[in-house]
Amino acid sequence: MDFISEDKRTINLPVPLGTTVYGYLTVCCDACMFQKEKFKEIFGDVPGRCGKDKPCHTRLTGIQTIAVNLKNIDAVLEGWHKDIFETFNEAVQAGIKYTTENRKKTDKSRNKA
Repeated sequence: MDFISEDKRTINLPVPLGTTVYGYLTVCCDACMFQKEKFKEIFGDVPGRCGKDKPCHTRLTGIQTIAVNLKNIDAVLEGWHKDIFETFNEAVQAGIKYTTENRKKTDKSRNKA
């Protein structure tokens, strides 16, 4: 979704400022630590030790509430419909889908070990 107008002067927010939106939280299964070589072989050289964008994030730990404001608008727009959603249920469903897909990826890496 593009939130910025063609003339780059207007940002069209998906929700009004002050709205509560929801993001899912995940943690990793430490596959990169326990299967370092196999993890690197399957997923390549994943930069950084850990982060929610890594394939080892296989556990959904919760849903956070985020009040949309001028300080976090960049993060909200960047994560919109990726890991930040308008409703709690959308965030839950997306978090389940994300962690399920990552479990399939890490299970493949275990099976190839």
